[in-house]
This record gives sequence, C-alpha cells and structure tokens, in this order.
Amino acid sequence: MILDEKELKKLIEKYDKRADNALQLYQETGAKRHYTANYTSQNMADALRVALQAKEDHEDLQNMKLELSNFASRGAAATSQLRPESERAELAAILAKELADYGKRNGLI
Repeated sequence: MILDEKELKKLIEKYDKRADNALQLYQETGAKRHYTANYTSQNMADALRVALQAKEDHEDLQNMKLELSNFASRGAAATSQLRPESERAELAAILAKELADYGKRNGLI
C-alpha cells in the first residue's frame, strides 16, 4: 500500500492526537496503559514522519537523476567529434551555464 503525502500527514496528525490524549489521561489517572498508549502512538507518529521524509528524499533523488541524465547526454553532444568545433563550444558553454544555475537553485554552490 502506497500512501501519498496528504495521507501520511493525516495519519501523523491522527497519531499525534492519540498520543496527546493518552498523555493527558496518564497525567489525570496515572494508569500505566495510558502511558503505554502515549508511547506507542508517539512512536507511530515519529515512524510516519520518517516515512514522509524518506518519500520526499526519494522524489528529490529521482529528480536529480533525471537532471544528471539530461546533463550527461548534453555533455556527450557537446564533446561529439561529429559536430563542428564552434557548435561544440557553444553547446558546452550553454551546458556550463545551466549546470551553474542548477547548482545555485539547489544550494550546491
């Protein structure tokens, strides 16, 4: 089962509420079961946060892989011996500018 970002956030909120309610009951009653419910609900919310972050990281890495593939193919075109020297220089200059822009946009430089 694959959950989208919206569903994960909704589940995180649900388990945070459960943990808060259980903590409140524990503080009122001192019953260990409420402490355990708070602990397990908070752990579930934390695990869902980790899953959400992993999903976002995975999407970021996929996008980087696509950009790198694009840059690599354009780099191959810019170094191809089948193209005239002037065209290769122009392609290389455009690619260098776009690589620098990509680095700035993503906080790499």
